[in-house]
Amino acid sequence: MGAAVSAIAPRVIIPSFFIGQRIKQGGSYDTIAVSVAFTIFFITTVTTAFSKSPWLAVIPGIACLAYSQINANLEKSDRWRHSDWLLTTPLMLAAILYANDVPLEVILGMVACDILMIVAGYLGTKATDRTESKGYFALGILAFAPIVAILLQQTKNKLVVYLTLAVWSLYPGIYWAEEFTTVDKKYTTIAYAVMDLVAKVGLVNLLHI
Repeated sequence: MGAAVSAIAPRVIIPSFFIGQRIKQGGSYDTIAVSVAFTIFFITTVTTAFSKSPWLAVIPGIACLAYSQINANLEKSDRWRHSDWLLTTPLMLAAILYANDVPLEVILGMVACDILMIVAGYLGTKATDRTESKGYFALGILAFAPIVAILLQQTKNKLVVYLTLAVWSLYPGIYWAEEFTTVDKKYTTIAYAVMDLVAKVGLVNLLHI
């Protein structure tokens, strides 16, 4: 029991201290959310580097770097967020499939679908024509479909699989709200930060390879 508390305490106390300091400094909710995400990703990177699967630290490490750039220039958040996803989501997907003993050729096929999904999403944010943007959105959804299908087939690390499916399924809705409705971008920034944290921190803490 004491050992478990000693292992968990730094992951709770240290982020809480830095997050508390950031909130005390004030600022808009979206900038606070980005700062909180950066802090938690940083702590997760360090703790994961000393875990049984240290290579998984690459995932929160990339996210930490991306959020540091978003924090420095919120106007360019789309660029850095998609750069993060372009690198981390294939790693996350590959890690889950590898842990389930999926053949390499299938993993590579799913990684290709993942990359197509992220690239289509980014191009959609840059398209000036609304119809073109919706076309890229549809392409991203089509690329996401086989990823959903293969994750539903996995039998190991089910908690990670279901967590990933649940969180990743929310991204298209937030994307649509930001691109095609009047929802303020600061709210989607907060939503993305929360979802990124849940998906990535959840995976590196729950995945057993």
